[in-house]
Amino acid sequence: MGETNLAAIVNLDGRWGDELEANLDRYDRAFPERFLTFCHIDWRRAAEPDGVASLERELRDSAARGARGIKVWKDLGLVVRGSDGALVMPDAPEVVHLLGVAGELGLPVLIHVADPRAFFDPADHRNERIDELSAMPQ
Repeated sequence: MGETNLAAIVNLDGRWGDELEANLDRYDRAFPERFLTFCHIDWRRAAEPDGVASLERELRDSAARGARGIKVWKDLGLVVRGSDGALVMPDAPEVVHLLGVAGELGLPVLIHVADPRAFFDPADHRNERIDELSAMPQ
């Protein structure tokens, strides 16, 4: 029989710090070459004094620990607010800077930037996603 090539499973929920370390131990280190864990950035912290510099240090730490990429969830652009109270969008300077650091570190970025339009329409009988919206109104 020939050699078996297994595809890696990507864990998009790696988080950062101690939680990232636990995920790396649980998956990547326990099963080398089988799992790839992506870290996150806590975008809410970018609005804090020295927040972007702190997040850059944390991102570099995540890469040094073994994170293989970054997953940017949809809270960026929908929930996370800057110091001025406005939503932080994916093209905000602090986001562009930190994702640029990811590029320098060789970390691919997966970013969730959109939801179906129906998620923003009234949740009534005319909405094509009414079943989903009724089950998860948030």
